[in-house]
Amino acid sequence: MTNLVAQNDFREQLREQLTAQVLSERELLVANYIVDSLDDDGYLRIPLEDLADNLSFLHQILVSDDELQAQLETVQSLEPTGVGARDLRECLMLQIEAKSNRTPHIHNAWRIVNAHLNDVATRNYPNMVAALGITSAEVKDAIELITKLNPKPIDSDERQLYKNQNIIPELIVEKIEDDTFKVALLNSNMELRLSPGMMAKLDQLRASKPAGPQQGTVQYMKSKLNSAVWFFDMIRLRENSMLLTMQAIVNLQPEYFESGDPKRMRPMGLKDVAEQTGFDVSTISRVTSSKYAQTDFGVVHLKSLFNQGMAKADGNLVTNKEIMDCIETIIAKEDKQHPISDQEIVEKLAEQGYLLARRTIAKYREILHIPSAKMRKLV
Repeated sequence: MTNLVAQNDFREQLREQLTAQVLSERELLVANYIVDSLDDDGYLRIPLEDLADNLSFLHQILVSDDELQAQLETVQSLEPTGVGARDLRECLMLQIEAKSNRTPHIHNAWRIVNAHLNDVATRNYPNMVAALGITSAEVKDAIELITKLNPKPIDSDERQLYKNQNIIPELIVEKIEDDTFKVALLNSNMELRLSPGMMAKLDQLRASKPAGPQQGTVQYMKSKLNSAVWFFDMIRLRENSMLLTMQAIVNLQPEYFESGDPKRMRPMGLKDVAEQTGFDVSTISRVTSSKYAQTDFGVVHLKSLFNQGMAKADGNLVTNKEIMDCIETIIAKEDKQHPISDQEIVEKLAEQGYLLARRTIAKYREILHIPSAKMRKLV
């Protein structure tokens, strides 16, 4: 386990709030796992089905999506309001719904966030007026309320102060000689087995040819043992999928694992790994979601290794991450009174050999959560 920061962070504050809730031991376990899965800005960006899979494996219990949904709602009821949201819309909705006074402004703000968040971003007031049947003044009043909400439950100062939680890698990649790596599970020594006492008891009951209530007991025990066998099989299947996927990633990124230098990562998508392993793309996505690997140069988030790419003007392949880093650098240096347009970014990148369309720049900006030039302008 890599302890990134040994100090009290916002997750610990959330866990303290959970102890005041009326929760069973299992519910508290699930809620705490959700808290530990939050991003540094307080969002939950891991799909619930992936969380259910990870939690079931970690604690050797069967956890359903419905259980996670119920406890996600518990986490979303904590302070700061908006924590645990899965996207911006849900974050703002949680904050609006938490307001005790139900004024027309709040009601209109709820309707706008619920169905017209894109119109807010583009300041398309006429569309909201027509769709909601309210006046332009009412739209502006509602948007004024919306702009006072916090788009990130955990602000930048807190994120910097409380940088990340304990991370427990599930995989390890070790270099054993030049260009040769060993991939293993960190908990591969864990042994799962059925209780000998339970098996003996079941055999004894079967031999006695039970009837009546005892027959029901036998059926109950058989169903539980069948569930356990199924669970063990799923664990073994998951472990095998993780090992094959990690090995494929290492095979596709030898220069990166040799050096630890992100600039030496090759363009690689889920499809590339799927082709190497024979798994579906959806399986690769699930296996790599929220997974970490211990390497010679530190702990690596598997999702960060996936980068689509493109060829520069000189023919060299570059990753999307490299391109997005360039976009961030260009925007960071702009005059905030006269922010640079997407077309101007296209031209500046072309000077560096990156040939991109304007719509591609817009897509990358959205991924980086960077507003348009119009929205970045300081008045």
